[in-house]
Amino acid sequence: ADMMLKLAAKFVAISMLALPLVACFDGTIEVAVTSATTARIEALQVINADTYGMLKRADEDADYSALDEFCTVGDLTETEDGGATCTVVREGSFTTLRNFNGTSGDLTFEPAGNGLVRVSMSTKGLRDMAGAKVEMTVDGETREMAEAYFAGHTMTIRIGGGAVTDTNLTLSKDKESAEVVYPLLDLVTGKAELPQEFYAVVRLP
Repeated sequence: ADMMLKLAAKFVAISMLALPLVACFDGTIEVAVTSATTARIEALQVINADTYGMLKRADEDADYSALDEFCTVGDLTETEDGGATCTVVREGSFTTLRNFNGTSGDLTFEPAGNGLVRVSMSTKGLRDMAGAKVEMTVDGETREMAEAYFAGHTMTIRIGGGAVTDTNLTLSKDKESAEVVYPLLDLVTGKAELPQEFYAVVRLP
């Protein structure tokens, strides 16, 4: 029974932390085509000093690590301002990267002829997140708390690795990548207009 209690306590603590944890970071997912058959994905989460301090304190008080929840896969680096970043890098063939987060079809690479590769990323995960979180923040107080956490934080999706010839994202000045930046609050409240997929056609480097 003691074991069950510990697990229950851990679960409650994690779910209490889960909302601020999801909320108080700035995220970037960058996909770069590196050859006709390979690519590199870098996912970056940045948490500010306040949040990191909070996680560290929670860490000292409990017998499980709240920090582990933040960076379960990836490298945690402390930044000079007292915050932290979690970096996950995956490199490999298109086939292996297609399942980079355990689900297939999130990311697809299709040869588009003439040395071009069409990279597309399904937004289903983001849309599901938007749907799920709204229900969590139905009552006014919770919603206000959530909005305070999410405010000012963003999620960036970037695709590149070569000259981008066609995309539904915003082309960078050097035309070597395209990106979209969403306020996390808009994603969570479902305000953000998400296409079915983000895509960019990249000329092989």
